[in-house]
Amino acid sequence: VLRTIPETVTVPEGAIVTREDKHVVFIIESGTAKMQEVEIGPAESGRIAIMKGLKAGQKVVLVGQHELSDGAKVEETKAEAEK
Repeated sequence: VLRTIPETVTVPEGAIVTREDKHVVFIIESGTAKMQEVEIGPAESGRIAIMKGLKAGQKVVLVGQHELSDGAKVEETKAEAEK
């Protein structure tokens, strides 16, 4: 173990999108996708640490995020909600 980061939020690497040279994720709030800039940390086993910009429990878009724009209407699927 080279480094331990306690209580760090992680997301699948595929959830991270690059927009205007910034790392962003899309979070879901009341059926709307909100673009959220994040500071990423180390990655391991397909997951990436989020150092700033995301709180535990926030729902992140995992499918179709590359085509989304801020404020787009989204629908959460049951299969994705269970992950």
